[in-house]
Amino acid sequence: MHERHEFLIHRIRRLEKRVDRRDAARNLGDSIALLKELCSLIRRIFEEDHPSFLYRLHQLAGAYRQSGDSAKAVATYRRVADLLRKKPGGEELRYAGALNTVGVLYCETEQPRRALRFFERGLAIARRCLANDDPGLANLLANLANAHHSLAHLRRAEVHYREALVILELYPQKAEELGHCLCDLAVLEGQRQNRQAALQLARRALESFQRAATLVPTQLIDNVVQVACVFSRVGEAPTALRLICGVMESFCSSGTSREQELVRWIRFFTESDGDDDLSWFGTSP
Repeated sequence: MHERHEFLIHRIRRLEKRVDRRDAARNLGDSIALLKELCSLIRRIFEEDHPSFLYRLHQLAGAYRQSGDSAKAVATYRRVADLLRKKPGGEELRYAGALNTVGVLYCETEQPRRALRFFERGLAIARRCLANDDPGLANLLANLANAHHSLAHLRRAEVHYREALVILELYPQKAEELGHCLCDLAVLEGQRQNRQAALQLARRALESFQRAATLVPTQLIDNVVQVACVFSRVGEAPTALRLICGVMESFCSSGTSREQELVRWIRFFTESDGDDDLSWFGTSP
């Protein structure tokens, strides 16, 4: 029995080395298979409450998510959350984070109604554990707002967006997150036909993205497109076109797929110039 136990321990260590090697991450299928075997062995030897099991299970959930297997990712993250819930003190914030991740996955798979309860539970825990101006609280608030927004609960979404904004504005290093929250709120105001409010929020979002010094060109392009969409549909198509042309000139090489994508956006904005219909939000060219 002792020899069998030692053999399994040795097997776990070998698998951990393989999982942690850089080349293992290149093939998600291999990584998932290794992590599944590793989780099974750790559970067999140490039980589910062992820190290594939770760590590797979290890795497995992330690998499922990266591979596009949303159903298995949700199921595995929910298992992680359940294990954290059962652990004695000190794990509340990790539990809240796991709940938040499950909610995000439900939103990504167009199930915002199911996401609500996970965001709400995570937010309730975070409010107990964090200061009222902690940026971690803003992340949960923004995610809960997005879920309500997807369900057309505009008033509830606005309340959470604005609470998140108050927090994010305190942290210069959160300029990108602030920009996304401002854009989301601009979308909401556009849906309410509040053009001036949407326009003002879009301008603030653009300024915030420009302050985000950590942005790589790809992120900056995506964020500028997001703002340009708002400008276009509140009667500022020329501004939207200038933004897109500016990033294309600065960051995109001729003939690249990114340039072709931006050209499609230019065509889209040009054809929609003067369109008064604000039901467009979320449209892609």
